[in-house]
Amino acid sequence: MTVLNQISKIEEHRGEASDLAEKAEKTNERRKEAERKNNAFQSLRSKIEDVQSEYETFRKWRSLADAMGVAYDANATDQLKRKMTTTLRTVTETDFDGFEDDQEIRDLEADFEDYSAEIDNQQADIQHKIETRSDELLDELATKRTVLRIPDVGSEEDEQLIEEFQQFLRDHRGGTLHQVPAARYNELAEQYDDIEISFDVVQDEYDIGDDAMSELKKLLNNTQVTLGEIDEDVLNDLKNLPQFSQLLTIQFKEDT
Repeated sequence: MTVLNQISKIEEHRGEASDLAEKAEKTNERRKEAERKNNAFQSLRSKIEDVQSEYETFRKWRSLADAMGVAYDANATDQLKRKMTTTLRTVTETDFDGFEDDQEIRDLEADFEDYSAEIDNQQADIQHKIETRSDELLDELATKRTVLRIPDVGSEEDEQLIEEFQQFLRDHRGGTLHQVPAARYNELAEQYDDIEISFDVVQDEYDIGDDAMSELKKLLNNTQVTLGEIDEDVLNDLKNLPQFSQLLTIQFKEDT
């Protein structure tokens, strides 16, 4: 083999080696890109699972608000659900190779980060409104429970029901969510509405006049009663029911 042939052969091998090195570099880069995409995809999947769990909790709070008749921005919650569904469809309908690079995947994860923040904000608003409504109901239940403690008016079962209802409201007022809150609320509310109080029994048993019964019913409706505005005879009748002493408001007025 001539020197020229040897040189040519060496150059040929050198070119082949260069091609192999370039191919190896490209292969290595593709491997790194695939690894980056895989890591991004795993992170996205984890974020989606977290957001889906958060949304399920949010959905339960929303269903409880509906059951309690609490008003909230339903349009905002519906819009959030539509956005999440659209983005989730993009993820599920795109295979791994369909994503251009890891940044495209991380952009989708950022969208779900935003959805998570929206869920937190909307849930906080709904929980606050549930707290307000719970306070109103707890006042009503406390008054009704006081009535049921009058002998011959209510049963132990009625009082137990109100106690369970009160605990349910306190739990959710404090942020403790039951497994199926809306269904349980509806069950308790329905049973509570079925409680019957015989005012005739109260009036006859404690010899209470009609005017005193009128004031008593105001208390049952959570209407504030001021002692200074009640006739003395009516007050004397109400004294026959010591259970109501804590429900009366004493109003002091300066002499003029």
